[in-house]
Amino acid sequence: MKDRTQHTSLSRILLPLGFFALLLSGGCDKDDSTVAPSKAGIFDGPPATLGNGTVTAYVELDAAGTPIKLGLRFKEAALSGLPTSDSMNIVMVRFPSQAAGLPFTHSMVDWLPHGHPPAGVYDAPHFDMHFFLLSENERFAITAEDTVRGWKMPAANLIPPNFISAPELFPTIGVYWVDITGSEFNGIPFTRAMQWGFWDGRQVFIQTVVSKAFMEQ
Repeated sequence: MKDRTQHTSLSRILLPLGFFALLLSGGCDKDDSTVAPSKAGIFDGPPATLGNGTVTAYVELDAAGTPIKLGLRFKEAALSGLPTSDSMNIVMVRFPSQAAGLPFTHSMVDWLPHGHPPAGVYDAPHFDMHFFLLSENERFAITAEDTVRGWKMPAANLIPPNFISAPELFPTIGVYWVDITGSEFNGIPFTRAMQWGFWDGRQVFIQTVVSKAFMEQ
């Protein structure tokens, strides 16, 4: 079977956060000896085992070394040999060192073979891909019992239009916020979606949710 690689990218998210690629061009000749070497490239973190394959975090830098894209790369084999039970099917994915200047600290891929509630919305087999904005120690301090911090309302400018909070507070995660105008909430089968996560009024992750069927296309 021909090997294919699936990409999930946060490039559209990074731009609003201030990671802009600036391309400069000029019409005059320059002395090449004074031009700094390009730092452009795509850099991978260590691969993590998923199914019969791997998932790898990558960051793309422009010539100045500024990150312009952050994402996950799935080998095609990662979509086979996946667990069929609903036990904790979680894979931690580490970023390459070149991503150290980004606000994202680490990623977690959660495989849900039967999806999750609400029924008819997210109950298709899918992957939850968290990109966290806090350290792992801070994340592990999030508890479902601390409802005061858990349900603290974020500032209005942190909440995208049409997003509302889900009705559950999760340990090590916080509260999911979802876009109620998304196709999955309006009678169209779920394929992919973006979600925000908050804890103590602070945004703690951005999540990409992608159905396995969409990944296999």
